[in-house]
Amino acid sequence: MKKTEIYELKSLTKEDYSHIKQALLNGAVAVLPTDTVYGVTVCAKSAGALDKLNTTKNNPPTKPTQVLCTAKMAEELCEADKKFKAAAQKFWPGALTIVAKSSQSGAAILKGCPTIGLRVPDSKFVLNLMDELESPLLASSANMHSSPVCATPKQVIEVFNGIADIIVLGGDISTKPSAVIDLTCGFKVIRSGELDSSEIEKLVSEYK
Repeated sequence: MKKTEIYELKSLTKEDYSHIKQALLNGAVAVLPTDTVYGVTVCAKSAGALDKLNTTKNNPPTKPTQVLCTAKMAEELCEADKKFKAAAQKFWPGALTIVAKSSQSGAAILKGCPTIGLRVPDSKFVLNLMDELESPLLASSANMHSSPVCATPKQVIEVFNGIADIIVLGGDISTKPSAVIDLTCGFKVIRSGELDSSEIEKLVSEYK
């Protein structure tokens, strides 16, 4: 069992923050608070990032992986058409994951996957971290495959202490993951969240 470093978001020092950033660059697996649920994350440009994320959670290799990113990164990682840009401008940062066609750089971090699920989280901590990493984060909700999502700090520690390299607790955590829509073939709701999917559909339907 590995030794997991556990931090509280509200009491992170500059030294802690720098250490977490460097650890992610070096390939660490970190459970971080987002604006929705806790996420198991790896730095997308670290070696073997996708395999490491799936191994940590016991995910099958075919399971789609969410990519957390900044708005600027999002347009570099996908083929951002008018529908995508309209939804992104309206609902980001926030609890919406948009599946789009991968760009060359997007496919590269997902082992050639032709589609990519992107989200700009409403979390200054995560956004600043990605800015300084100059990299998106591959992310998946804080649970082992097919198990309930960890909703409290206690649950996160029970499941990931000794498995993740780093755990950061705190933040404004929701009990619901993001909504997920697929814009690669019109409009499709993959997962309902706290957003009104009919409002999103109405917005993107204006663009063909």
